[in-house]
Amino acid sequence: MSEPQHPSPQCSNWDELTSLRFPGNQPSKEAPARLYDELQFQRACQVYLWALPAMNMVRVRHGEAGGCGSGNDVLDIWKDRISAKTIISTANPDVIYGLAFVDLKDGPIVFEAAPQMQGLLNDFWHRPLTDVGLAGPDQGKGGKYLLLPPGCADDTPPGYYVMKSPMACLSSCARSWWTARPIRA
Repeated sequence: MSEPQHPSPQCSNWDELTSLRFPGNQPSKEAPARLYDELQFQRACQVYLWALPAMNMVRVRHGEAGGCGSGNDVLDIWKDRISAKTIISTANPDVIYGLAFVDLKDGPIVFEAAPQMQGLLNDFWHRPLTDVGLAGPDQGKGGKYLLLPPGCADDTPPGYYVMKSPMACLSSCARSWWTARPIRA
């Protein structure tokens, strides 16, 4: 009776790379091409990971435009708190969300925050431009934020929180809480 045949494990990528031949400490004819292919693969992986933040924002903006419209005058406000079926990263189930996308390609924009609003303004790489509300410069009192595109002169009238953006595309996420008493500014 013969022993059962066991399938041989497939050669891993690491095993393949470590078994490349370097006779006389010189690469064989096939080694440089295989190493170059691996380098290209690793670079592609890094580009993919590096681009995830911006691509995430592009897809969220695209999804919002399909359901709510697009433009600097659109603020998508959830009518209910999120549930386990809501597809949004890092959301909290105890607040009502608002989401807007701002395009500064045509010039500065004023973003007016209501009192006791909590939110943030990020660029499309998820880099913070500013917090809005309690953690922001208005300290929860509300106010006008003047959003300047890259290269815009900063001659601004008084009464604005001036934010210079490193890029034209921004996102704004706002959170609000239900309250039984009126909010006084």
